[in-house]
Amino acid sequence: MSVETTRAAKWFLYVGVLNALAAVIFAIPMVIPGGNPPGSSDLLQMAFAVAFFPGLYILMGYIGFLVVGAAGTIAWAAAYYIIGSAMGKTHTSRGMAMLHLVLGTVGVYGTAVFFFAGGFLGGTARLSGAARTVEDAMALISWTVLPRMGFIALALVGNLIGVLNALKTIRSKGA
Repeated sequence: MSVETTRAAKWFLYVGVLNALAAVIFAIPMVIPGGNPPGSSDLLQMAFAVAFFPGLYILMGYIGFLVVGAAGTIAWAAAYYIIGSAMGKTHTSRGMAMLHLVLGTVGVYGTAVFFFAGGFLGGTARLSGAARTVEDAMALISWTVLPRMGFIALALVGNLIGVLNALKTIRSKGA
């Protein structure tokens, strides 16, 4: 079953724009402190938590989300559009394009959630003194590592399916 490459491009463009909007929303707690000084009991102190390792995981998750989730998805929209318009390949595999979009999106959101969780918990534990050393904080957030790696793998598989779909479409005999 196939879909027009321009339609697949629209799917990726819509999701990419939604991801860019989500990235703006995710940035708000990082740049607006909760109002209490560092080390206070305010749990919305992400702006301060980012300054303490492993609080930097918040920033790493955000940058990864911005690059892969927003810019990367919009780049895939452009790729599908170019394959259709510049290369004259008007159809691509519907199943592969959908699988690419779904796995990539779920993977990037899951990765961001577990980076944010680890960074927030570890950073606030360091700020509050609950974790006196980096090792204490890392022990506190160790449960986030395996899910994070799983979601990274999911995003990679999704993008690999996208590469294979693009190559299959480019190499196809018909339009």
